[in-house]
Amino acid sequence: MCYHTALDTDVAALQVRLHRQMLEETRGQLPLPRTSAFARPWWPVISAEESKVIGWKQWGLVPGWVKDPKEFLKRTPTFNAMSETIYEKRAFKAAATAGRRCLIPVTSFFEWQHRPVEGRKTPAKVPFQITLNDHEIFCLGGIYDGDTYSILTRPAQTLMASIHNSRKRQPVIIPKAYKGDWLNPALGEADVHRFCEMEEEADLVAEEVVQDLA
Repeated sequence: MCYHTALDTDVAALQVRLHRQMLEETRGQLPLPRTSAFARPWWPVISAEESKVIGWKQWGLVPGWVKDPKEFLKRTPTFNAMSETIYEKRAFKAAATAGRRCLIPVTSFFEWQHRPVEGRKTPAKVPFQITLNDHEIFCLGGIYDGDTYSILTRPAQTLMASIHNSRKRQPVIIPKAYKGDWLNPALGEADVHRFCEMEEEADLVAEEVVQDLA
C-alpha cells in the first residue's frame, strides 16, 4: 500500500532534478506536503506519451471505459496497482498493455507499522516517513490512463517489510539509471516486471513520525 506521499520541493528544483521543464498549464502547486490518495490530488508526473516534460495527473487511475469515476473509485480504489497483476486486472490491463507507464516524483512516502500492545487485541499503528538518505527527489513507478494515474506496488523488501508488516508491500521505485527505459512504451511485459523488482533499498531511510498522521 502507498496512499500517502509528499513532494517537498519547488518547481525550479524539480525541473533541475528531473532534467525536464514543467508544462506551463498546471493543475497544482508545489511544494506538496503529505497528501492522501483519497483526496485525489493532482501530482507532477512524467508520462510515456510526454516523456520530455513534467505534466500533471490526478491520483486514482480511471480507465477510459468508466462512466462514473467517483462511483468507480468507491467500488474499485485504483490508487495503487499490484505490479504482478497489472496485465490481468481489468482496471489496469489496457494501460499496462499500451505501455502507459509514468514516473511519479516524491521526496517521501509514508507507511504504518503495526505494533502489539499489551492488553489490547488490536495493534497500535505507528507512522513512518520513508526518504532517500540524501533527502532528494526520487521516482515511483506508475501507470496512467488519460489524466489519472496509479502507483505500482511490489512485495516489500527487508526494510519495508519490517515497517509495513501487515501486508508487506511497498511502492515500486525506479532507479535513476532506468528512468528513461521505464518510459519506453515498447518495453515488454517481462522487462516491466523486472524493473518492478529492482530497488535502491540501501538508500532508503525510515524515520518514525512523532505527530499523529491518522
